[in-house]
Amino acid sequence: AIQVEVKKGLVTLNGEVPFLSIKRDAEQDVNNTLGVRSVENLINVRSDTSLSDADIRTRIDDALSREPVLKPFVLDVSVRRGTALLTGAVDSIYERNLAENVSSHVPGVSSLVNQIVFTKPEIEKTDWEIQLDIDNQVWWSPFLSGQDIVATVEDGKATLTGSVEHLHQRLIAEQQAFEAG
Repeated sequence: AIQVEVKKGLVTLNGEVPFLSIKRDAEQDVNNTLGVRSVENLINVRSDTSLSDADIRTRIDDALSREPVLKPFVLDVSVRRGTALLTGAVDSIYERNLAENVSSHVPGVSSLVNQIVFTKPEIEKTDWEIQLDIDNQVWWSPFLSGQDIVATVEDGKATLTGSVEHLHQRLIAEQQAFEAG
């Protein structure tokens, strides 16, 4: 039940879905489509009025506790009007994203705010090493070679500037920066 409208590379998604994960997947699919310049995701997540915020919180807690990768971490969940707030600390971006993904599949979650932080850096590198690794990631990427992307790193925070031909390439450049540390 998702309607798609396209005007000059600008895509608008409308409709209603039962889970937040479906809304997010639809947006990701559009972002991965060649020629798309931007996406406006207006999809509504169908609210389950039979579930209270406490029920949704319990379901998220249960889902997170069943995920073996997340067992070592203390994660807190609060829910208000279907919006879930995740807090706590993990060791990596993978674990942070996993907690978000698991929570987005829980019935009743209409939106999600992920404030999970890292307890330690994944890789301890100097700014110069990170910048060099980003440059190498971009250079060797078959999706980004030939694109005008410049990375600068200050206090472990990378800033990418330049231009790409497609939105998908922008997302790949961002992922390459994360992989570089």
